[in-house]
Formats: sequence, C-alpha cells, structure tokens
Amino acid sequence: MTSPQHRTQYTVPVRIADPGPYDQHVWGELCYRGSTPPDTVLLLVHGSSYNHLYWDPPVQNSRYSFVHEATRAGFATFNVDALGTGNSSVPPPSLLTVEAEAIAFHDVVTALRSGALGTSFRRVVWVGHSLGSTDGITVAAHYPDDIDALIVTGLLHGQSAEQGAALAAEVYPANEDPKFAESGLYSGYDTFRPGGRARLFYNPATADPAMLRLDEETRDVVAFGVKLPEVGALLFPPRPEEGLTYRVNLPVLLVLGQRDAMFCGADWLDCDSQTAVHDYEAAYYGPDASLTTMLVPGTGHCLAWSTTAPSTHAAMLAWTGGVVRPQSSPVHHPKRSGE
Repeated sequence: MTSPQHRTQYTVPVRIADPGPYDQHVWGELCYRGSTPPDTVLLLVHGSSYNHLYWDPPVQNSRYSFVHEATRAGFATFNVDALGTGNSSVPPPSLLTVEAEAIAFHDVVTALRSGALGTSFRRVVWVGHSLGSTDGITVAAHYPDDIDALIVTGLLHGQSAEQGAALAAEVYPANEDPKFAESGLYSGYDTFRPGGRARLFYNPATADPAMLRLDEETRDVVAFGVKLPEVGALLFPPRPEEGLTYRVNLPVLLVLGQRDAMFCGADWLDCDSQTAVHDYEAAYYGPDASLTTMLVPGTGHCLAWSTTAPSTHAAMLAWTGGVVRPQSSPVHHPKRSGE
C-alpha cells in the first residue's frame, strides 16, 4: 500500500541580482511520502509558457504526474512556478534574464539545503523541461556545488532556422490574448497562440485529446524577448567548449522525444539514432560530466503529457535512483505554508 503524500506549499524569498535584495519570491510545493522526508529532493522546473502543473497536472488519475511517481519511488519533490508564472512573483520582464533566474534558483536550492523549508536536504537533483533545462544548465555552470545531478528534457544544442521560425510564429504578446488581456501583465510577456502548443509540442500518435485540452486551458506566459538571446547563446556557442554547458561536470540525463518538432526532423541531427544524439550532445558538456541519453519513441516536445509519460518517468526515476539513492532524512523541522 502506497503511503499518502505530504504536500506543503512555500513561498521562497529570492533575488534576481547578486548582490541584491530578496524582493521576489518563488512558489513551490514540497511533496514526499512516509513519516519522514528523504534526504534527496528533485527540484522540478517547467518549460516556457507552462507552470508547476507540467509536472503534476490536475487529472483524476496519476498517469501524467511525475510528482506522483517520484514520491512513490522514495524521493521528495519541490515543484515550482518559475518567476513570472503561476504563483511566483511577476517582475517586469526586462529583469527576467536567464542569469537572473539562475540567481533566484540558487536561492531556492540554498533554502532546500539549509532547512528553511522544514528539512535539510543533503542532495538536490534538478529536473528541467525545455527552458527549465536551460535554467538547470545555467545554475550548474554558475553554482557547481548547488545540484548533484541534472535531468535535461526537451532540449538540444541546436535548432534549424525553420524550427525557430515555426516557434516564433506561434508566440504573441500575452496582453493580446483574451486569457490574459485583463490580467494587468507588464508589456513584454508572451504566450502561445490558441492551439499553438498542440501544433508544436505533440506528436499526434502519442497525444491524448484530454491532455491537449488541459494544455490549452493552463497556458501561462514567458518573457521570450528577454530570454531568447541568452538561450541562443547557450544553444549555439561558436564551439562546444566555449559554451556555458561545457562548465557542467556532473551526472546528466538527456531525455528527448524522437518526434520533437523543436529539435528533430531537420537535416542537422538524426533523432532516430540514440548514438548520434548522444555523441553530438556529449561534446557540449564538461570533460568530467557523465552523460546518459534517452530517446522516447513516437513522442513530441511535451514529454510529461504524452501517452508515453509513464515509461518516460519510470526511466528518469530509475536513472536518478542509480545516481542518488534516496534515504530517510534524520532532520525534519515542520513549518507552516509560507514560512
């Protein structure tokens, strides 16, 4: 019998400049099973225009919830809304550079390790999707002692011009979208056009109509205009060893859908070959990084909400357990939500 989940919501004070004031906050939900939390927490960071629901969607069954499966496997999860989305602070988008978010996430990791969220976690594993993967790479590069392992999903170091143009065509200002027109958002936040994520992020063969509807209903926003130049520099360095990713020297799992329209299907890389993808990506990581590559058959960019999610999540957790096996934590200081 599976133990019930313990769920506690927190707002973590963070900075977006170093030095700088703790005048922003990142919202997150800490989950684990059992009477005491484990010593390892998975920090879950969603992709652009998503929020924490990406890793824990509000569906009746647990088929698509990575949080459900990770806690069943004995890990704790801290599932966050990135700055500018969901329940977290929404600063002017001009401030939300990738490096600013790395500073904020460094403060989140510090809170997880220090006991500020009730438990001093000994090990932190970053689990990112798409833009959340670039955040993880940036944190690992700038703060090498922050995380113990990194899971990169939905991201490769490269993209064809046609793929970039297809993405740009589906994005427009959030204040032009009926969903956000009355929200009071700063100008500079973007979202996807209605149906845009379904067109770009899913392969019809593994798309669940119910999840496509949920995807549309839960669209969030992103400051693309600020982030894209930095993301481009990360994905397209002049040479692999000159890129930010080359400063990542820790265990890395790369997970990619073989039909990811954002990165696959172009002439520059054959996503049908796991060896080709692995060899291509390995050149971008540091000499002491240990890269494992997993391709998910028949699956698009949105891995967590495709019908292949259960097997994808199981493989991710099996790898994580092989790198950092969770154990019960001896230190636990319960705190109320928001403390």
